[in-house]
Amino acid sequence: MRAYALLVFLFISQAFAAEKPIDYSTLDFTLTLTALRAGNHDESGTNSYFFQTKLYGLPIRKEDIKKPFADRPKSESDLGKFAELKIESLKYWTPEKKPTGVQLAVTGDKIRSLVAEVMRTHTVPEEQTAVKAVVTMYEMSKKFGWLGDDTKVGETSFDIITESLPRVAKVENKTLTIHDDQGTYVELKLDFKHIVEKAEAKE
Repeated sequence: MRAYALLVFLFISQAFAAEKPIDYSTLDFTLTLTALRAGNHDESGTNSYFFQTKLYGLPIRKEDIKKPFADRPKSESDLGKFAELKIESLKYWTPEKKPTGVQLAVTGDKIRSLVAEVMRTHTVPEEQTAVKAVVTMYEMSKKFGWLGDDTKVGETSFDIITESLPRVAKVENKTLTIHDDQGTYVELKLDFKHIVEKAEAKE
């Protein structure tokens, strides 16, 4: 029994040892707004929306992992706004044939830089870092003709580098959604460039 347990331990150890470091150049991705139904957020009847995207790098430490996300130590990279739209309440957005400004492109180099910052700032090895992306939808508030505080409509998130072991890059294409009780419904398409290129190579 002890010999069997030792063999299992050696097998697992070899599997982890064989793990190749992440190639961050394969983590380029795009976020594209593909569908939107406006909610009922502005008294004027016309809503002004935009999406804000941020990357968060987290150190993976036993004392932090059970804390709420907002309370955890982290490093942040603000990727800016995209998909700024004006649309009447409860109306579906009809994209143009070649819509502009509704896509955000993020390079793997941006993720690599964030991981390096987490390692330096929080004094952890690369294997103890995780990266999460958060996309937040806002309604640009207007008060008496002046810009007021923007209202958060909702958000969605996805892992780029997982917290669970073995630490891996989670490269998968999918559709993300945002919705609320005001009638809002949003679809955002997540595409990793590496997956697209591999698929095209097989054709």
